[in-house]
Amino acid sequence: MKSELCKLADVPEQGAKAVDFFGRTALVYRHRGEPTATVAICAHLGGPLEWRDGALVCPWHGAEFDGASGRCTRWPQPGSAANHAMRLPTRVEGDGLFYVWGE
Repeated sequence: MKSELCKLADVPEQGAKAVDFFGRTALVYRHRGEPTATVAICAHLGGPLEWRDGALVCPWHGAEFDGASGRCTRWPQPGSAANHAMRLPTRVEGDGLFYVWGE
């Protein structure tokens, strides 16, 4: 399965672009110049994620996730286990960034 998320020209050098991902929102951004995509849903309570200074941040409770790996770097409940943000497998083809699965 392959689905275009956006054109490469639409991926900002700074910040993130919100794109539709099968009825959900994904954020497309650059990490070390490479386009990256993450589903914009916080693993804590399903809140939104925003792109702030190289990190994915939940404005509801302050959970933070590394933009490169999706690894949780700040969790709102001390002592509780954190999930990662859902990074999307992507591939650049031509002038587009594609979500790819099962290829």
